Amino acid sequence: MESRSELEQALIAAFVVPAKRERFLGMLGHPKRRKKFLDGLHHFEGLDPRYQVAIPAASQHARGVEAMLREWGAGGTCQVISTDRELDGRSMDLAEALDLVHGSCAGTLLGCVPGKLGYYEGEHPADRRILRR
Repeated sequence: MESRSELEQALIAAFVVPAKRERFLGMLGHPKRRKKFLDGLHHFEGLDPRYQVAIPAASQHARGVEAMLREWGAGGTCQVISTDRELDGRSMDLAEALDLVHGSCAGTLLGCVPGKLGYYEGEHPADRRILRR
C-alpha cells in the first residue's frame, strides 16, 4: 500500500502541467509551503488540460461524479488534498469525500487511482473536473 505522500505525489505528477509540477510537489511536503499550495486550490490553474474530462450537466452532483469515477476504475477510497483542513491529507471513502466537498466551495483534489484517475473541485460549479490519464 502506498503512503499518503506517495499518493499525493502521484496525483500531482499525473495531472499538473509539467512547468509547475516540481514546485507543487516540493510544497506538499512542508507544512508552511503546503498551506500556500492549498490556498491556491480554490482557483487552481495548474491542472493539465489534456487530462481533464468535462462532467455532463446531468452528472453535476456527488452521485453522478462518483458513478463516472467508478466507471473508470475508482475503488472505495480516495486520497484528499483540500483547503478544508478537516479533510486535507486524509484517505477516506470516495462517496463520503464527494458528499463533503461537492458544492462546499473548498478547493479539493481527490486521488482515486494513483497516477490515473482523480477529481478536482474548485470554488465554483464550473470548476469541477474529472482527471483521467
